[in-house]
Amino acid sequence: MNPGDYIGNKYIVYQLVVFFTSALVLEICVGIFFIFGNFEVFKDAIYVPSFISEKYAKSYKNFVILSITFTFGQCITSCGFVFILCCNLYGTLEKLIVMYKDKLKKRSQRMVWNVETITDDLSAFKNLALRAHEVDEAININVFFMYGAIIGGLFNAISLMVTHDPLFQTSFSIIYSISISFIAIAIFLAMAGHGSNVISGNSEIKRQMTKCSDKFIRLSPPLSAMQVFNFLFENVMKTDMVVTGGGIFVINYGLILTIASVMTTYSVLVLQLDQT
Repeated sequence: MNPGDYIGNKYIVYQLVVFFTSALVLEICVGIFFIFGNFEVFKDAIYVPSFISEKYAKSYKNFVILSITFTFGQCITSCGFVFILCCNLYGTLEKLIVMYKDKLKKRSQRMVWNVETITDDLSAFKNLALRAHEVDEAININVFFMYGAIIGGLFNAISLMVTHDPLFQTSFSIIYSISISFIAIAIFLAMAGHGSNVISGNSEIKRQMTKCSDKFIRLSPPLSAMQVFNFLFENVMKTDMVVTGGGIFVINYGLILTIASVMTTYSVLVLQLDQT
């Protein structure tokens, strides 16, 4: 790679600014909603264990409210860090795939194939596929829980938007719902973009290898070069480089449609139940 290129995302500073701003806005909304807006309502609903005396009951309820608020803050902070980590790792993986794809394209144009160059290409592709697998294995469980937390936040935001309970019809509840929805959509689009770029890059490498194979055969290469090339071709065709969430689902634009359909169904059900 070019030494002047960025490893990861060159917009990391802007990502951090947006991340901390979003986390602060959401934490303020939740804190105001629980502590200043409806503190007495939620405080009366908190169960106090029998081993806590009446003298410390109020302090216990205050502690529970603060714990809920700070737990929410830790959740959105963890999701933010996982998202930034994914953007940088996936971005670097995309650059490596593009670099290898361009290398194959130049080989095909110049037709400078021999046993040595094919062996180098084979080694480079093995390392690339290994790096892609290692990246996915390293963070796919974090991605899985991040998606779970964000989808849970969307369920919560939808419930707040469709309910007619005046307790939740406050300005801070509306700001919270809009912020959660906007952040979730932005994260889903960014993650799907990275995942789709990795998949499309892998498909483009396979397409380049198919073109190279046709040209290479026409040159009537020696048997040794042909055997190595066939080995490289089979490796490329059998390997699928993808990024997943916990190894359960593949991250691409199709995943957004699946999530959107689930959210739509949930919204209709909640709206019907609320009217009932």
